[in-house]
Amino acid sequence: MVVTPQEFHGLVLPAGRHDFVVRVRNPTNRPLGILGFRTGCTSTCCTDVDKPEKVTVPAGGEVVVHCSLVVHAPGPIDTGIAFICEGDGLTEIGVMFEGQAVGDDHAPANAK
Repeated sequence: MVVTPQEFHGLVLPAGRHDFVVRVRNPTNRPLGILGFRTGCTSTCCTDVDKPEKVTVPAGGEVVVHCSLVVHAPGPIDTGIAFICEGDGLTEIGVMFEGQAVGDDHAPANAK
């Protein structure tokens, strides 16, 4: 399975929910599954996904996974989501979020 992008760097985000799109492509000739996701929380934010526990990616196909980062306090953003995928056995593919959670007075105009 191929997960893109695997990194979101240089984020500057105010408090609230921020949505991100991740694509999972199956380059094989047989259906494979995303068996689950590992999300979590840090002192500044929490991660989440909008998919049920298991998602089948068709042979040669792609699925879109909507991920979110919910910022609840200013500070560093250094967290991720693990995609637990079938392939040659089970593989964890990480999607990382890195940057800074800021108060509304320091947010870029397009992030408010």
